[in-house]
Amino acid sequence: MNLLPYICILVITWLLPGAYAQQPRYFEKFYGWSQQQHGWILLEAKNSSGYYIIGQQIDSADTNPVKWHGIIYRVDEKGDTLWTRTYYKDTMGVYFRHAVHALDGNILIIGSIKEVTTEKVYINIIKTDTSGNVLWDKQIISYTDNVFHNYAGRNIINTSGNGYLVLADSQADTTDTLCCDIDIYLARFDS
Repeated sequence: MNLLPYICILVITWLLPGAYAQQPRYFEKFYGWSQQQHGWILLEAKNSSGYYIIGQQIDSADTNPVKWHGIIYRVDEKGDTLWTRTYYKDTMGVYFRHAVHALDGNILIIGSIKEVTTEKVYINIIKTDTSGNVLWDKQIISYTDNVFHNYAGRNIINTSGNGYLVLADSQADTTDTLCCDIDIYLARFDS
């Protein structure tokens, strides 16, 4: 009986776990210890080193009803926090889902926003400068045949001519709880 294949397998399984366990990390950081936070988007900073961590958080004071807020962390190349910004604290929920650098170097973020009074969900687009200051924000609202549509903004890209293209889900808000009429929504806008 040839034992060489078995010995090779034994040596490989003994060496590999140690090799993977010893991989060096450049840095390891945790953010948001005081609130529940989710990081959905990682965007590399242009014209400087570092990154933007974009997501959402629940403030500990917002328990009934729970309110999600948008959040951006600006971190340097070592992961140290340079600044933090929160957005839309007066809404029921903000969900940032995708971000890109706008053609002018600023940041475009798409997601959804849920209003407190109506609980309707709109596409939310926010443009910030590289310091996180809001330059403008827009909510996209649509009715078809007098039926409101709830939206979940999913993606945004720059287009030629300084515009942008928005991708979202659209669900008719009807009284039929069994309704699953979810469609793809695509729209192009000027900047």
